[in-house]
Amino acid sequence: MNVQALTLDLSKKSETTPIVRIGQGDKNGTTIRATIRDNGEIPDLSGATVKLRIKLPRDVGYYEKTGTRSGSVATFAVNESSVSLVSGITDICYVEVTKNGATTSTERFRVVIEKSARV
Repeated sequence: MNVQALTLDLSKKSETTPIVRIGQGDKNGTTIRATIRDNGEIPDLSGATVKLRIKLPRDVGYYEKTGTRSGSVATFAVNESSVSLVSGITDICYVEVTKNGATTSTERFRVVIEKSARV
């Protein structure tokens, strides 16, 4: 199984862009585990919902997935048949956090969809 772990900040003040790699045709799927911070601190996310949002390469569409949350870690089981429609790189990916009717998003991260030899 492909488990990708990254730390994302709601303040959007990161100095580097985190990268997630997904391969077309992976049979066991990809899980993204995002540790959420707010200005470097652990936020109180009790009662919050988390959603993964990805704009697919070459503007072929969008992918969104509601995840689970434990403490400040959001986990998303990615449906690769939807995300890896086309290979390429996208920088428009983030986690959206909604709590008490207010929605905010993390810094952006990069998703690299690696081409399969079979596609």
